[in-house]
Amino acid sequence: MFRTPHPAGPRAALALRLAEAALAPGGWTAVAGTLEAEFGLALRFEPEAADGRSGRPGDACCRLPVPGLGAWSVDPPAPGSAADPFALPLAEILGFATRLAEGLPLEAAEGQAALDPLPYATILLDGEARLLFANAAGEDLLRSRRLFLPTRPGTRLRAADRGADERLEEAIAGILEGDGAGSHWPMRRPDAGSHLAIRLRPIGPVRARPGAARLLLTLRAIGAASAMPAAADDSRRP
Repeated sequence: MFRTPHPAGPRAALALRLAEAALAPGGWTAVAGTLEAEFGLALRFEPEAADGRSGRPGDACCRLPVPGLGAWSVDPPAPGSAADPFALPLAEILGFATRLAEGLPLEAAEGQAALDPLPYATILLDGEARLLFANAAGEDLLRSRRLFLPTRPGTRLRAADRGADERLEEAIAGILEGDGAGSHWPMRRPDAGSHLAIRLRPIGPVRARPGAARLLLTLRAIGAASAMPAAADDSRRP
């Protein structure tokens, strides 16, 4: 599936920082913190009422509705900012981060808006290790079928190589069946002879609704991942 690339420059750099923040512990609070630190934005979330209405009249410069959840009220950025945060799909990014942090089913359009700026494969799985969402780089990797068996949403993610699949299953079980904080390990790329750094960690609350993300899998070229922080469960590394 073709997805429109994000432009270069300050806007792309901001989109990348917001994508990283959306996946950080705290979810939407990390996104809001990034916007506040960089632009002085004040964000307020107003949950949707029983009648389907969200929020109340206010003097915020704009309101960003998140269907089924509520709306964000946000004040304008500080003058002279290098990038305009309102040039990005903030409602979708905040909506994605909110659903992720609250253990709610994800919306594909929100996930694309939030995570497609990431240059590395980012894959979200549910509590049964079934594919929920992959960003643009992740879809390219899955489509190649070199590292993973053919996978579509709702099916369990399986590595093409037997040894790699056993390692992936071990890491998944360590999180879903135990109290593992995650692990990372290298995986050889059969096409290029280079290696990818694989990291798997839990994401979202343990008691999440069906369709919510429970596992975050990222795959980066070893050079790009050299600064990747060590997982807490280093004892599981080969």
